[in-house]
Amino acid sequence: MLRVFIASALCGVAVALAGCASPRQPLVLGSIGPSAPQPSPLDSQGSLVVFTARDPHAHFNGSPYHQYYSDYKVCDEQGNLLQTIHNDSGTYVDGPAEVKLPAGKYRVLARASGSREVAVPVIIASHQVTTVHLDSVGTAASN
Repeated sequence: MLRVFIASALCGVAVALAGCASPRQPLVLGSIGPSAPQPSPLDSQGSLVVFTARDPHAHFNGSPYHQYYSDYKVCDEQGNLLQTIHNDSGTYVDGPAEVKLPAGKYRVLARASGSREVAVPVIIASHQVTTVHLDSVGTAASN
């Protein structure tokens, strides 16, 4: 009986350690943004604002009351890196950076609350701002 208990305990430990050793994939969320980008002949740029998880690193050159957001990556639909965004507005007003992008479909790789990396498909439409909130409860939302 003791051998069976020890054998099953060792199997349980082996399974748990194997799960910890596997690479952690980002959580993939549903699309955020307008239903479909509308092509515009004159100016086909829109904006993206991503409220990522708070940056845990110290910022000694800034205001002690300024809220810093963690940086994120913008990729095309296939996952090819297009830009790495330093997510700070650069002003005294708290808020993440507003990034201009051509209208289209993108994938944002960012850190959500709880330090989990997520992949969020976003749609950018001409003359519209797509806003992604990953800074509360670990869920994505847009307005």
